[in-house]
Amino acid sequence: MADIFREVEEDLRHDKLREVWDKYGTSFIGSVGGAIVIIAAFIFYQNYQENKRLQDSDAFDAAVKQMQDGQIAEAAASFDALAGKATGGYRILARFQQAAALSASGDVAGAVDIYDQLSAGGSANELFADLAQIKAAWLLVETASADDIQTRMAPLATDTNTWRHTAKELIAYAAYRSGDLDTARTSYLELFIDQSAPQTTRARAQQLLQLIGAPEPPAITDETEIAGETEITPDTQEQPGVNEPAVTSNEDAAETE
Repeated sequence: MADIFREVEEDLRHDKLREVWDKYGTSFIGSVGGAIVIIAAFIFYQNYQENKRLQDSDAFDAAVKQMQDGQIAEAAASFDALAGKATGGYRILARFQQAAALSASGDVAGAVDIYDQLSAGGSANELFADLAQIKAAWLLVETASADDIQTRMAPLATDTNTWRHTAKELIAYAAYRSGDLDTARTSYLELFIDQSAPQTTRARAQQLLQLIGAPEPPAITDETEIAGETEITPDTQEQPGVNEPAVTSNEDAAETE
């Protein structure tokens, strides 16, 4: 008799389970199916992003090869095309390289225009926006007025800016080139006594102070040998001596993504 009751109870349990399944089973299957679709879409997106990065990397390397082979115009066009479709760091890096190619081809105005877009258009983070300003000033320092260089570099010459020493050196050279020797002396002396400035920057400042007839500056502690090894040549008299920053590697692109 007990077995009969157990069977009845078991049948009732199965009937109740079937009733619940009939009521909610479709929704459950739908939710599981939706979750699978979401996971599949996420995996697809990850794979797409990885493939896109690989494609951007290959395109960037090909454009760099064109530059190395002397195909400057072709390289500029390739970098322009890549910047138009790339994402993340490769888009920014391609613009920098496009500007470099234009500059190498003699189109300084075109290169400066790209640098100005990078610095003002929100296409790059603050560090790269400032670098674009430095590169634009570097191209213009031989032809632009000292006031123009001052205006461009003043926001970067603050004590907390990463590029402050390069900005101050460009300002100093622009003043020297325009004949404003008092401003040049003051600017170079500030660089020379700045203990946070790179050794090479301070050594160049020492040389320029000697060149423009400033009083003999004191020797740089533990750096006199470095300063003395570099001769002042006609080239150094005509150039600001700023080591132009470069952004050229795939590692730079990966860091900005």
